[in-house]
Amino acid sequence: MLRKSTFVLLLFLLNGLFKNATNGSVLGNISSKPKMQLNHSLWDNLLQKHVDKSGNVNYKSFKKDHASLIQF
Repeated sequence: MLRKSTFVLLLFLLNGLFKNATNGSVLGNISSKPKMQLNHSLWDNLLQKHVDKSGNVNYKSFKKDHASLIQF
């Protein structure tokens, strides 16, 4: 009997968490719009330059672009 009541309590608690998560009350008041726009174009350019279509990274050439990486 203890196992069944524990299981029911667990389901009750999880149900409450999911209900709260769907209306945002667990996470607080979160706006859908970010307050600050982030610009990742420099990072995107570095990745396009140093990562091939297979996902392999050319670390030697990436290291040569150290100044660009620091700017990001």
